[in-house]
Amino acid sequence: MRLLHVALVRSCEAASDRFFQEVLGLARTRTKTASAALCAQLFGRAEEHRLVYYGNEHLQIEVFLTDRGDFAATHLGHVCLEVEDSAELLARCAAAGVEVRRVAQGESRVTFLADEDGNLYEIKQRT
Repeated sequence: MRLLHVALVRSCEAASDRFFQEVLGLARTRTKTASAALCAQLFGRAEEHRLVYYGNEHLQIEVFLTDRGDFAATHLGHVCLEVEDSAELLARCAAAGVEVRRVAQGESRVTFLADEDGNLYEIKQRT
């Protein structure tokens, strides 16, 4: 078994492009539209959604764009990303104004990023 993609919800395409391309360094690979009928059957929301895909050879993120603000009530869910250079990523976050949450846990730190819509990304340094 392998993970094919992660689906997230964002409220702004430009902010999504900025976060995934400029901060995380992923390529914008394609776009498509999910029909209202399909979304009603799968997600219980009869709304058409524009989808934007970002990725690289190891990861694909599928972003549903919506202007509704009720999609991220708890934010317990998150995506964990392993990166080559966490210091470089954190520098890009600082330059872009991305919220970084670093919490000491024993002798190590847990690092999360939060995008403008509250989606959380745990960052792990590749060892």
